[in-house]
Amino acid sequence: MNTIFGYIIYVGIFAAALTLNNNAIAKIQTQDNLLTNQAIKDAASTDELKSVFNHMAEQLDYETLEDIDLYLVYINRFAELGNESAAKREYEQFLESLENTLGDESFAYLYVSMHSFSSSAPLKYSRHQSKMKKHWRDVERFGEKVQTKQGLIEFSLLARQAESAHIFFKKSRRVSSIAKMLRQKSDELFQQNSEEKLRLDLHTAKLFNKVERPKDALAVLEKVAINLEFSNLEKEFETQTRKLLIRYFDAYDMPEHADKQLMAIAATHSEYPLTDEPTLIVRIDPRYPVDAAKAGKEGTVMLAFDINEFGKVVNLEVTNVVGYHSFADEAQKAVSRWRYIPKVDNGERVISTGHETELSFSLEQ
Repeated sequence: MNTIFGYIIYVGIFAAALTLNNNAIAKIQTQDNLLTNQAIKDAASTDELKSVFNHMAEQLDYETLEDIDLYLVYINRFAELGNESAAKREYEQFLESLENTLGDESFAYLYVSMHSFSSSAPLKYSRHQSKMKKHWRDVERFGEKVQTKQGLIEFSLLARQAESAHIFFKKSRRVSSIAKMLRQKSDELFQQNSEEKLRLDLHTAKLFNKVERPKDALAVLEKVAINLEFSNLEKEFETQTRKLLIRYFDAYDMPEHADKQLMAIAATHSEYPLTDEPTLIVRIDPRYPVDAAKAGKEGTVMLAFDINEFGKVVNLEVTNVVGYHSFADEAQKAVSRWRYIPKVDNGERVISTGHETELSFSLEQ
């Protein structure tokens, strides 16, 4: 069995005598990681959860990201079942094992440590918390040492964890530093118009946006837009990238840049033609209002609007609300950011009036 997890399984799983749950074990006897993941999420008690993981633990290789993520799903499920102390204990045992076998500057160790600050059960009261500053510095040092494409991909995964951890700990300077390093290293290691480079640049822009550095974010986004014109990408990826650029440029109040991406999609993608009817191309889903979610309330909102010659929603009105008034507020915020391929009449883009949509707020979604 993999040495990394010999220690973990001994202290974390086999420390107590477990009675295997036949129903849980049946779910995963011949299943792959995807179904094992679902079996963990379906576990209805901590005993069933341990039984599921106990049965499949020896088959996993914890030096691979997929299996590390599976173990993190297992840990987080403890917290979801109300046993945060067990989640914290498993995290600490996992990190201790990784530190002893791979070192505290390894990708696996840093990935799990940063995840522990951003997961549904962050280690707010753990002794691991005292090491947080060191972990942030170690992530930056990891990036400084990157010399290969694989190393940069690993660094980008650490950056994603840092982005999530920022929600709890507001480490803007650290995240900004990581974003700058990611931009620099991707420029050095990847071809400018490659799919890998564009993905990394979009992630970098997202990081800058997260820490409110709009100039840096826009510099990266404009570079992505230019490189798209000289790339030979799979059509679906190119379209999704242009849609994301539309959202960013609209958010930064740069309508001409957004419109250029919109029309590029219309010109190259048969699914989004210029016709006598507008075609929805960017849809933003509404957030569920916190007050309604806490109260267990559901509802619907009916809205009416027009679509101008640039494909933007205008003259937006709420015509009917079932449920909390906050549903209407969130519905308006979402629909106001929708983007359409505009209506065309005699070769000219024109306003299209009289549109309606209904948004549902369901706790089961």
